Amino acid sequence: VKVFPGLPSSVCLVLSGRADRAFVSCYATTDALVTRDLEEREAALEGCCHFHVGGYFNMKGLMNSEFTALLRRCKAKGMTISLNTQWDADGVWLGKGGHLREVLPLVDVLFVNEVEAQKLAAALRGADVAPLSLCEAFPELTVVMT
Repeated sequence: VKVFPGLPSSVCLVLSGRADRAFVSCYATTDALVTRDLEEREAALEGCCHFHVGGYFNMKGLMNSEFTALLRRCKAKGMTISLNTQWDADGVWLGKGGHLREVLPLVDVLFVNEVEAQKLAAALRGADVAPLSLCEAFPELTVVMT
């Protein structure tokens, strides 16, 4: 657990209707989280068999080569890695500086909904490609599409 004194907790409320849903979010601590915070607690990963990254597009402080190196160290220890990108509010779908291209080859399981899969495929492979092209681009990746 990382405590950020003076910052409100990050929270996301889901407002769900019959035909649509909306999200109201506070990203205070999510915005404050950086790779160094995880590296300081890396010893806690000893003996773990899986590492999950949830809300990747919301955690810009992890979109760097140091985080990629952390994931590589996890893989070297035999851990599997899963990723839930969630929606990219910036509309880029590649992360800061295209960082997602570094991360996806290390990911074993990608959790996305159908729209997110289409947006990722378009950003990574071209505008008119099907989500299936994610599997073609990353053959070791299992895509779980909801």
